Amino acid sequence: MEISNNAERQQKLEDRHYIRYDDPRVTSRPEGEEEDIKAVADMVNEIQKAPWNSHRHCYTGWDPRKNARHCEGYTEYRPNLPAHLKQSMFAEEREWPVLCRYSSEPGDPGLDDRIPQPRGFAMKVFDVHGEHFDAGKGLHLSTQDIEFNSTPALDLADAKTTREIIDLRIKFGNNQAELYKQLDARKDTELQKARDAVRNTHLESTGQHSQTA
Repeated sequence: MEISNNAERQQKLEDRHYIRYDDPRVTSRPEGEEEDIKAVADMVNEIQKAPWNSHRHCYTGWDPRKNARHCEGYTEYRPNLPAHLKQSMFAEEREWPVLCRYSSEPGDPGLDDRIPQPRGFAMKVFDVHGEHFDAGKGLHLSTQDIEFNSTPALDLADAKTTREIIDLRIKFGNNQAELYKQLDARKDTELQKARDAVRNTHLESTGQHSQTA
């Protein structure tokens, strides 16, 4: 998106200039990405087995610690959207029922909710119809998941980084001193350790950021 200090101009959606997600200037698929993605999925499944083996409760793979607060409501289409935003579920001028939840990392339900860690906010939108991603094709679902996170920067920036960091968390998650020793050897150490220094505010007062990056 074009960066401009002209707030009035930026408020007009039709005046914004976006770069498409598949523009070659944005990114290119690195070698070995599919293998990294598969490895991450396997590691997340392994993490899920730990609470299951302990107390026979299985949690979602990410932001699994629910904060016992759910809310119901509606989200609605914003009229006069420009053409490049008027697509997918926002192609229709209507409103949708939603169910929202707050959550926290990491997933151990025995951890104190007051420790500084990223918080999540998820919206499950109902009665959504249209084309699905490959993973959802054939499931005949009519829901859309929209997820947010309280940290504005993506520490797991790509599949390779995610594979490396999740591997370290599995090995040294119960030994912060050793984990930090491993992170200190990385070029992105400041970013990886930032999650332990986020502000601790009430869930409903915590800013949330889109995870569509």
